[in-house]
Amino acid sequence: QTFTKLFSIFGRSIEKERNFDEIIHTLLGKTGDTNRFLRSDAEDALDMMVENVSIHKAVTSLINNGMSSKIVMIRIGVARLLVHIVTLLSADTFFSSSADTFNPVLIAGSELIEDGSLEVRTHAKSLFRVLLLHEHFEEIWKSALDNDAKVNSLQKTINSL
Repeated sequence: QTFTKLFSIFGRSIEKERNFDEIIHTLLGKTGDTNRFLRSDAEDALDMMVENVSIHKAVTSLINNGMSSKIVMIRIGVARLLVHIVTLLSADTFFSSSADTFNPVLIAGSELIEDGSLEVRTHAKSLFRVLLLHEHFEEIWKSALDNDAKVNSLQKTINSL
């Protein structure tokens, strides 16, 4: 609850704190907690974070601290938050940000859509449904992945959306 307030009050200034990534790492860890109250508070704080810090900082912090987790609930949280970011912005606004911001999301989304968890894959599909609305999605996506074998293996899934 404290971090929810801090993110809402301090907004972008909190992302400059040297332990910002540690906070995000801890909050992501709490999204995998068995205690539903702790999990809910951590999810609320992360929602507030993505709404109040810069897009780049939110994306990089989530991907760097959550994508490699073996805990499914954390990967679900990362996927859900990436969808939240892209939905808030719209595909056009999101792709008008820097390649340093949208390329990691495209790469992470491509990994999430192949995840073993149905819920992670569902969120990843929601992410791509929003991104597909951009007129140059396919060429940007192929450029970001830069791996023809990966593109070919995911093309059928992306086309079905």
